[in-house]
Amino acid sequence: MKTLLKRNKTIEVIEMEQNKFLLHSHLSDEVHEIDVQMIVDTDSGEILTAEAKMSRTPYPEICQQALLQVPKLVGLNLTKGAGRQARDILGGKEGCEHLKDMVLDALRGFIPAIGARTIQELTEKYLQEGLTEEEAKPQVMADIARIGQNVVPGRCVVYNDGAQK
Repeated sequence: MKTLLKRNKTIEVIEMEQNKFLLHSHLSDEVHEIDVQMIVDTDSGEILTAEAKMSRTPYPEICQQALLQVPKLVGLNLTKGAGRQARDILGGKEGCEHLKDMVLDALRGFIPAIGARTIQELTEKYLQEGLTEEEAKPQVMADIARIGQNVVPGRCVVYNDGAQK
């Protein structure tokens, strides 16, 4: 038996400063090395900057052309169909399927990162109110479930109205 392909993907969201996240995704395998970085305004959901590089591709002269589409992501809004628009921009004849996937993976990190930040903030709030971590956790998760019903309704079993928690 011989391994022909081992693909690693990394998605990382970094809170840079107040109201700005760096969304970073990286793909590496025997044929590809693709790195995507976008800065997003957390209040508006707008993509402020978008950059990508391809360090390894099967057809360097051709594949690199897809990078010309990446700046078109700037101005898209994550709360207003940016994923669909990114698919349109980066897919098709002038795009690259792998680059498109890495952009979409990075964009998918936005909501969980907002959730992680909100969990931290709510936990701190309840601890300051005198609750123990054990007492705060169910309250925090109930708050997150309520928030999620408004942010991602119908997109996750946890955030459906009838979901049992």
